[in-house]
Amino acid sequence: MMDARATDNNTLRAELYLCLARAFETPSEPAAFEALRDALADDLADVAAELGLDIAEDIDEFRRRIGAIASAGELLRIYSRLFLQPPLAVHINTGVYLDGCMNGASLGEMEEWYGRAGLARAEDFRDLSDHVTLQLEFVAFLYGHALDEAGEAGCRAGQFIGRFVARWAPALVDNLLLAERELDLAHEPYLPLARILAKAALRDAEAPADIDPARLRRERALAGARRKQAMKGITADDLEEIRQKLARQGLATDHLDVDHTQRDAARGWRVGTPPAPRRR
Repeated sequence: MMDARATDNNTLRAELYLCLARAFETPSEPAAFEALRDALADDLADVAAELGLDIAEDIDEFRRRIGAIASAGELLRIYSRLFLQPPLAVHINTGVYLDGCMNGASLGEMEEWYGRAGLARAEDFRDLSDHVTLQLEFVAFLYGHALDEAGEAGCRAGQFIGRFVARWAPALVDNLLLAERELDLAHEPYLPLARILAKAALRDAEAPADIDPARLRRERALAGARRKQAMKGITADDLEEIRQKLARQGLATDHLDVDHTQRDAARGWRVGTPPAPRRR
C-alpha cells in the first residue's frame, strides 16, 4: 500500500487536476467567472508549492489576463470564440489532436478506461467523452481515491495521463497560442492554464502497461506531426493541391480565392441568434 506521503501527494494532485477541470468548463454562470478571477490562481499556487511544481510564471500570467477581463459576459464570449463558435479556433474535444478527427479511436478507448473504474456517463452530460474537463475530472477521481500500487481495476492516474493527457496537452497549448494570434485575444486566460496542465501532465505521466512501446512512439510521432501542421496552417501549395483535386472531380474552386475568414461575408451570411423557445 502507499505510504502517507504518497497518499498526500495523490490528494494534492487530485486538487490540481480538479481545479483545471473546472477552469476549462464553459463559464455559463457568473459564479464560474468569479471563481477563476478570485480563487483559482491562489489555489493553484498553494497546490503547486506543496507538489514542487514550477508554474509560478504561468500563474502570474493567468492573474494578469483574468484581471483584465471585466465581466462574466466577456469571459463567456472569449470562451465561446475559442472553443464553441464555428469555425472552431481550438478543439476542447481532444481526440482531434490524437486521431486527427472527431469520434476517433481515442474516444472509445477513454470510455473503456472510465468503465474499468466503475464510472458511467451522466445523463445530463451533453458533450463527448474526450472533453478536457471530463478527462481531468477522471484523473482527479483516480488520484482522489488513493489507489494502491497495482491500481484499482488496472486504472492508474499516471497511466491515463501518459496515454492521453500528456499527448494532447502540448497540442492544446499550440492551438491556443495560434488562436490568440489570429483572433487578437491578448487577454484570453486559457493559454497559461493549458501550459500549467502540460507541465503537470509531463511530470505525472506514466507509460501504460498494456500499450506496446513501439505503438506509443508511432502515436507520439503522429501527434507531433499534426501539431506542426496545425501551427503551419494551410499553405499556397496546399490550396493548389486542393484546387487541382476539386477540378479533376468537376467541382467548383472559386471559393478558394476568398480568404476562409471572409467566406461567410462574401456569401451574404452572418452570425445570428436562434429564437428563444415559445412559452406555453
